[in-house]
Amino acid sequence: MKENSENLDNINQPVNHSGDLPVSSPPSPRWPKWILTGLVLLLVFNLGVSIGRNSARFACRWLTAYQQNFAGSPNVSTGKWQTQGPMSINSHGTFGRIIQINPDKSFVLQSGDNLELIIVTDENTTFVKMGRPLTWTDLHINDPAVIIGTATPTGQIKAIFVRILPQ
Repeated sequence: MKENSENLDNINQPVNHSGDLPVSSPPSPRWPKWILTGLVLLLVFNLGVSIGRNSARFACRWLTAYQQNFAGSPNVSTGKWQTQGPMSINSHGTFGRIIQINPDKSFVLQSGDNLELIIVTDENTTFVKMGRPLTWTDLHINDPAVIIGTATPTGQIKAIFVRILPQ
């Protein structure tokens, strides 16, 4: 009887009939890891879609407002864009980094294709950074800038509008 009670106590224990290998539990299912991996991938994908959507929205708004930002508002009485004068659509412009500031209120701008352009300013030149007006003394070496102006006979650009971009 004692032997039977010992056998009943061990009834729920796994039995190893070979005697030399330990008995292991069955492998755990891997589906929770796949679900977690899928959720992480879905989250990363949605984050990328959101960033792309915001970039496209910004580019579209920037393109829509480009003419007004750089050429001014249309004439109120005619509703047409200005085609003559200092802020006309036919202005010359460039962008790059300021690499030299001269005492005669001119500066040298290095464009994206490594051209060095001389930008001439005067008392009528408008300087702006992040929507705030600036003065000539607020310019610094390595400032990224967008220049709108007119060509001079000597190959310089007479700046009408200088926008300093954030770094």
